Amino acid sequence: CVIADQTGKFWRTTDNGVTWVLVHSEAGSSINGIHFFDDQNGWAMGDPLAGHFVIVVTTNGGLSWISSPNAPPAESGVAGRVRSFDWIGSQIGIFGTNRWVIWRTTNGGALWDSVGTGIQFIQGVELSDNGIGLASGSGSEGGAFLARSTDFGQTWSPIQHPPNATFLRNLDWIETTNEVWGVTSQAGIFQSTNEGLGWTQHILAPPNDFVAGDIDFVDVSTGWCVGER
Repeated sequence: CVIADQTGKFWRTTDNGVTWVLVHSEAGSSINGIHFFDDQNGWAMGDPLAGHFVIVVTTNGGLSWISSPNAPPAESGVAGRVRSFDWIGSQIGIFGTNRWVIWRTTNGGALWDSVGTGIQFIQGVELSDNGIGLASGSGSEGGAFLARSTDFGQTWSPIQHPPNATFLRNLDWIETTNEVWGVTSQAGIFQSTNEGLGWTQHILAPPNDFVAGDIDFVDVSTGWCVGER
């Protein structure tokens, strides 16, 4: 396992978390996401340094990391977003920002293009295996906003956000299905069985006592949610 923190440090364990070794540092960048394609190859994305987003790559299971020569540019004040980094296979990748757009690659990171979403502060981005994308966050007037893509993130259109909810803070598709889950702070967990077009609220007990932060399904029936009381 590899983790990274808000100071740019990368830590790696090979004994199920009993011990950790510092393997890399991107000093000055808050790392927003890590994704491994297999047991050797992975990418990580962090807030900009020197006018470009931090994009680093490993080919040896996270033991060492090198900077991508094709990291997308970033204007002053632009940052990435935690929980907003996803890949489909090894060629299509996206990540969200705090300034309306996501960055998208279709050739394994050789080239990145910016795509408008209608979301000012993106809080979650997720792609399904069949190309359906969901992006959540706050709109121009501060309300919760949800956008949907049907072409692997190339274009985005607004859809109905779950009712009774602040913005979805994280999303997770159940692979090979039309089912996606999201967490919304103290409003509980939301479930969609039709690729984000409709949502069912699941209240956490006791209500308003648990702030849901992240959700992940390991198979079609088993999932985990983490947060704080």
